Amino acid sequence: MCSGSSALSGVSRLPVVFSPDEARRVIDNLKGEFKLVAMLIYGAGLRINEALRLRVKDVDFGMQQLIVCEGKLTRSFRIPSYSVVFGGYECG
Repeated sequence: MCSGSSALSGVSRLPVVFSPDEARRVIDNLKGEFKLVAMLIYGAGLRINEALRLRVKDVDFGMQQLIVCEGKLTRSFRIPSYSVVFGGYECG
């Protein structure tokens, strides 16, 4: 290995994080299922694959919870989701 040839040497980048206002503006410009997935990812903290694998029966509107099956480390868990996710969606 050559000295100084490390791909990571000297590169120091910080991740870019949206402010809540910036995230809201991005989500407001989306439509349909794209908007719903973005709301789940941002509002409930889901990973992309977790949001895309959700089924209708995984949403508990009564308890306002999402049931994520086989999430990280292949375990299932419940996520309390508030009006940021459920706002504007009603069961019936």
